[in-house]
Amino acid sequence: MGISANRVLLAAAIFALAAGLIAPALRADDITVTGTITQSTADGTGVYNPMTGTYQAVNNPSLDNISDGDTFSLVIDLTAPITSPGGPFAISDASFTDTTPGVSASETSFDLSNALTSITIAPDASNPADDDVFLLVCLTTGSACDEGDSLSLDFMIASSDLNSASAPATLIPGLFPALDLLEDDGQTDIQGGVSTYSYFPPGGGTTNTPEPDSIVLLCCGLLAVIAIGVRRGQPSSFFPGTDQA
Repeated sequence: MGISANRVLLAAAIFALAAGLIAPALRADDITVTGTITQSTADGTGVYNPMTGTYQAVNNPSLDNISDGDTFSLVIDLTAPITSPGGPFAISDASFTDTTPGVSASETSFDLSNALTSITIAPDASNPADDDVFLLVCLTTGSACDEGDSLSLDFMIASSDLNSASAPATLIPGLFPALDLLEDDGQTDIQGGVSTYSYFPPGGGTTNTPEPDSIVLLCCGLLAVIAIGVRRGQPSSFFPGTDQA
């Protein structure tokens, strides 16, 4: 028995509507940390180039554009929400960017499949009202994660700010620097301090706003339903044996 065009349209409509509703739920929460660069290749960190007499980043030359005093942003995508201290929690994506106007420098070559890549949140040993955040993201370049090819970020926030936006972030006493981006097997060492911590639900805002692609899927589903009505010109039933002539 053949399958009617209306049933095909109905199946497409159901799929699009379901995908549009489910897609936002599948998106991970994000953590964004901002801060200021305190050490760059201009300070003598990097691979020495005898031709120029300067130190340079080799695996990622864009890091040479970073200067002391620049601002940076680190965005981490989580595989699951974090609602309380614990971990290690898995990371699905990460990106480091120099956010100073006119500066083009970033790092996105992170090894997300490495077992060491994770984020852990623990109550501060000295002040239970604070949480310590420990992040390690391995790089895909260089010899190995534990041989100077990684990004680490350690800082402290108020426990009440775990799921907040634009919360103050500070150094953990005794741990310096907060940001340590090691490349070229540790020869390139970009360091920085932290300023703010933000936790965002899916969609990158403080509320669960549907993503554009989810909206498109929902619209496609609705259009398919409308198309079915136009084809039939009257209310219909789409189950076997109930189609109207």
